[in-house]
Amino acid sequence: MPRPKSPSPAPSTHPGDVVFKAWVDPEQIPAWWGPEHFTVPPESVSVDLRSGGRYELTMVDPQGKEYPVRQHITAVEAPSLLVFVHEAVPEYGLTDEITTRIEFHDEGAQTRVEITSGPYSPDMGPNASQGWEQQFDKLERLLSA
Repeated sequence: MPRPKSPSPAPSTHPGDVVFKAWVDPEQIPAWWGPEHFTVPPESVSVDLRSGGRYELTMVDPQGKEYPVRQHITAVEAPSLLVFVHEAVPEYGLTDEITTRIEFHDEGAQTRVEITSGPYSPDMGPNASQGWEQQFDKLERLLSA
């Protein structure tokens, strides 16, 4: 199954190192990770930023249901690249491992973030795309605050 490319938002008005840090700093991740109206308890965030390291957190939906995010990092090239592999979680519709590649492209004083993620099942693909778009919105709000 092809890996869908999530749409990139308009370039961030922030430099690449600032945007990259928001992705890997356990103190910033709870403020923007997950779809709108989901929360991430700060104590659930753990980042071991190295190839072979882990990127873990728990998203909580408005009804209190928890969604663990358990990824291992397969590549990190600060501040331009992160690659994660998310473990399969069949009970949440993720029947296969999901590989997510995040590229940070400096464009002067702005940064363009490109995500390629998948494979997703036909049912999960639209949800994943919508979730990524909402995360981008939350990240931009955090960085603009």
